[in-house]
Amino acid sequence: MLFKKILLVYLLMGFVTIGNAQSKAERKKEKAEKALAAYNEFKSLVDSGSYIFKADWVTTAKGRSINIQSGNYHLKVEDGKAEGSLPYFGVSQSAGYGQAAGIAFNADTRDYKVKYNDKKRRATINMNIDAKDEKLQIIMNASAGGSSISVSSSRRNSIRYNGMITKL
Repeated sequence: MLFKKILLVYLLMGFVTIGNAQSKAERKKEKAEKALAAYNEFKSLVDSGSYIFKADWVTTAKGRSINIQSGNYHLKVEDGKAEGSLPYFGVSQSAGYGQAAGIAFNADTRDYKVKYNDKKRRATINMNIDAKDEKLQIIMNASAGGSSISVSSSRRNSIRYNGMITKL
């Protein structure tokens, strides 16, 4: 009698496991479809050339991470122009009197290039900007789940920002 009960329990567990495996495969497929749809939406956003990067964290050249979510720090790209307001924590090679402490610009982009990695569902966006007092090289590694930009300057040490790309 005990043997029959144990056998019945094992059989029931087997059916539950098989049912779970099918739903697990379906969930995995559904998750992959959602990720692909998010990547395609992200790609169309980048291809439009009109988006905004909102910075949440900044990492200095020495590796220190600083939370900047409370500020309105961003890089906006629209119609071949870039406008940015980003904080700067680091060493300036040559600072003039009365210069802004952060990185602020509103200028045309030069050498704007986008390269997609469809396998990893990421994009690398390169652009150069001639700001008022310095030349900036911006490299953005972006995906639907998050993005980072690295800013190299002719007058300051490089700095990195983490955040999200969204529609304007």
